[in-house]
Amino acid sequence: LKKSALLAAAGGTPVALQLAGMSEAAAQVAGSDYKALVCIFLYGGNDAINTVVPFDSGRYNLYASRRQDIAWPGNQLTALSPLTALPFGMRFGLPTPLAPLADLFNNHHKLAVLMNVGPLARPGTNSSNWTNPAHEPPKLFSHNDQQSLWQSMRPEGDVSGWGGRLGDRVLASNSQGAFTCINAAGNAVFLSGKQVLPYTVNGGRAVVPESQVFGSTQLSGVMQQIATQTNAQHWFEIEHAQIMQRAIGNGARFNGSTGAAPEPPGFDSANPLAMQLQSVAKTIAARSALGVRRQVFFVAMGGFDTHADQADRHPLLLQRLGSAMKSFYDATVALGLADAVTTFTASDFGRTLTFNGSGTDHGWGAHHFVLGGAVNGRRFYGQAPLLQTNGTDIGFGTQDAGSGRLIPTTSIEQLGVRLGRWFGVPEAALTDPTSGVFPNARAFDLTTLNGLLA
Repeated sequence: LKKSALLAAAGGTPVALQLAGMSEAAAQVAGSDYKALVCIFLYGGNDAINTVVPFDSGRYNLYASRRQDIAWPGNQLTALSPLTALPFGMRFGLPTPLAPLADLFNNHHKLAVLMNVGPLARPGTNSSNWTNPAHEPPKLFSHNDQQSLWQSMRPEGDVSGWGGRLGDRVLASNSQGAFTCINAAGNAVFLSGKQVLPYTVNGGRAVVPESQVFGSTQLSGVMQQIATQTNAQHWFEIEHAQIMQRAIGNGARFNGSTGAAPEPPGFDSANPLAMQLQSVAKTIAARSALGVRRQVFFVAMGGFDTHADQADRHPLLLQRLGSAMKSFYDATVALGLADAVTTFTASDFGRTLTFNGSGTDHGWGAHHFVLGGAVNGRRFYGQAPLLQTNGTDIGFGTQDAGSGRLIPTTSIEQLGVRLGRWFGVPEAALTDPTSGVFPNARAFDLTTLNGLLA
């Protein structure tokens, strides 16, 4: 029954998605502080090479020669100035649409760049062994499966994501467990745990029964009365009525609490990602009324599968991303909670260095951003890929899986464990091979990202 409930929720049924937090969990987070993790998922596979661009003259020239018509002109890049220089004279820049993020990196020190992260079956993968099926993640370059690997650690079909499994570990720290995991972007496995389910909101509001059905208030009332009747005899009916009562009550509480919170300013109403993040900011502002101390959020935007017309499409996507992230960070500052909210990007995969004539094709590893007041910013984390020549070929050496596809050097597990530690989840609950949030984490060096968060 538990599995069938999770599967029903994964199918996107609006009412089912509201029935989160019905199980009990042992308290594992002490204190009365508040913390939130916010995942921004870029569906389609963001072109990380055109997002964090080689900027030193030698490697920029190699990049531009391989990328041709989609390469960013040098005068449209803002150099990132890390506190610690990268080896081999490597430098990187952000394109003009991401100028707000360049400012957060260079001047505010609240943005970090995580280099070449992605799904790995084991550490130390390189071009000599990545084609061994035992060494590579399953179903590489498949959108659905790589989205699932990023979100759940398993290919498509799994029913729990690591955001939800983190939610399981902190569930008892919230007096209202239903609001532990909030999905503002629609169906995704990331926030489905073993015990919690994502509480889905649409346009910043919970999905609740309509006040009118076919224009009739009376009919709506009758339907709610039937759904929540308490005089039933069959135990399925009794349990269903109790669930519906909780769902309706939770919806009213959520909408009332967030509706009373002030409207965070500075968000572009024409930017769908910004509107999702604005709803996250309002939810965080209502944290006390909602009875939560730990929350995991999921927001998303699509359009990153840029096989064609990349020169026209990708800059707009990056502009929306940079603007929305900056507005959200400013909102957390205004709330006095910048140190308590950590935001990170994720995507299906990166893309090829090779230009296909109009865009780029499916890749593997990619660069991502981590933003927040607790971030030790103005730094690169992980191993920066060394763009170089090999005879007449231009690529990433031993970290090249062909056509400039980056083989990741930092695993999702390494990132997830570091975020989980900051979130307050004990090490054993994160890395236990049997019951941990990241059961394969101990195969990797979990100290490499220690400095990422204060």
